[in-house]
Amino acid sequence: MNILNELTVKNLKRNKKRTLVTIFGIILSVALVTAITTFVSSMQGSMIEYAKKNDGDYHIFVSDVPVEQQKYLLNNAKIEQTMIGQTIADVAPETFFKEEEDQENHRGMLKLKAFEEKDLKRLGIKLIEGRMPKNEQEILLPMQLSGLDGISYEVGDVLTLKVNGSEETYTIAGLMGINSFEFQKDGMMGSTLVTKLDHDTAGQPIEIALSLKDPKEAYTFAENLKEEHGFSQEQIITNDMLLQFEGGTRSEQTMQVLYRMAVIVILIIIFTSVFVIKNSFDISIMERIKQYGMLASIGATSKQIRKNVLFEGVVLGVIAIPLGILCGVFAIWVTLLTVTQILAGSGLADISLHLYVSWQALVVAVAVAIITIYLSSVIPARKAVK
Repeated sequence: MNILNELTVKNLKRNKKRTLVTIFGIILSVALVTAITTFVSSMQGSMIEYAKKNDGDYHIFVSDVPVEQQKYLLNNAKIEQTMIGQTIADVAPETFFKEEEDQENHRGMLKLKAFEEKDLKRLGIKLIEGRMPKNEQEILLPMQLSGLDGISYEVGDVLTLKVNGSEETYTIAGLMGINSFEFQKDGMMGSTLVTKLDHDTAGQPIEIALSLKDPKEAYTFAENLKEEHGFSQEQIITNDMLLQFEGGTRSEQTMQVLYRMAVIVILIIIFTSVFVIKNSFDISIMERIKQYGMLASIGATSKQIRKNVLFEGVVLGVIAIPLGILCGVFAIWVTLLTVTQILAGSGLADISLHLYVSWQALVVAVAVAIITIYLSSVIPARKAVK
């Protein structure tokens, strides 16, 4: 360490009160920026988890995939993971509708689908009552189909369904809400009955729920399936809610608004912090102006004196930035915890906000802190040279 830097460190130690005030100012600035960036990443992470829980942990759901197309989807380099299921059969509507007109209107709309046990929860199935099916003789019944035309069903009831022309007996393991992969036609929803996939699907059409490595490619990939591989619009469902928060949607309005608000707040923080921290540097320069004059008289150059003032900012930054980041992360953790408890008390227990500290958020916080310290010290550095 050269003589100028040694004098700077000694001066900081000698003027402890001013040094502590400057460090506190930098900590406050860094904490505020960290809180903003971490809040954005936490909101995005929490919304992604909410979307996965309610709409499923996949980007695209492809129905009735023929055998010749299965290899393309199951071994595609762009796909990170897949979930496999199968539409076992159409269910005759007589079990749920008394009137012949209603039966005819809904014929071909009720489906019995089977999925592997490990994927039932990941598909976003909303279990309202009961449990998941443990074999192919147990089903999840949509709540919308229980109580139609005065016909009510409960967990544990045994149903005799007309499946592909023959009668099959199933036990209701649970009741579920509307799922994102529901077969929909003419406004009818909640028309899919779900069971556990227990049989081999080799050589048969299957359903594939897939997650891409890059969510931003989801809509292009879906269009490619239709244009290049012959899939129809009805066969492909995109998980728009999840894609919206992962940045893959065509309209990224939700996250863009959040990002813009964060940028505006961060710019305000930089603007105000520069004035506060700059005052501390100005005071430091005024106290040491005679010292700089003496150093200049014995050969210290303007460049060396300017670097010396900036070095003071580096020393203060090394101490304050890590402390500011810790304070910001802790503050936003407490905030998210409090908000989650308030939401739970308001009947919104389904929405839970969690702390997500991303490296991008920390990089932005550190970069903003460095810019703030530099802007705060560069003007006093010029004064010191004069």
